Amino acid sequence: MTTVEYRPTGRANPRHTEFSLLGSLLQAPIRSGNDLAALVTQRISVEVLDRLGEHGLTPDELLFIIHRRTLSHRRQNGERLSTDESDKAIPREDSCTSRDGVWKPGKCHELASRQ
Repeated sequence: MTTVEYRPTGRANPRHTEFSLLGSLLQAPIRSGNDLAALVTQRISVEVLDRLGEHGLTPDELLFIIHRRTLSHRRQNGERLSTDESDKAIPREDSCTSRDGVWKPGKCHELASRQ
């Protein structure tokens, strides 16, 4: 039986810019939402929070993700974030990026404070 490689044609992935930005922030290849879910399951490192801070994550937004004392313990013990913390740390297109794919951390906190 012959195997045929699937190569989608047509419009490019509209989330490519977002996935590219997230991939550089998370230092992992991101091609789909499934890749993001896998990262959450594997738990991301605390260094990701440092990179997010370099891109505009404010102290208030950091507190939404993890408490300072817990973060300090995770750093001292070389632990990764929990799955819940990892999920909160990964910016989502619908809540944290503008239409052009630029991450807007203030939008994350704004939405989180409404919930």
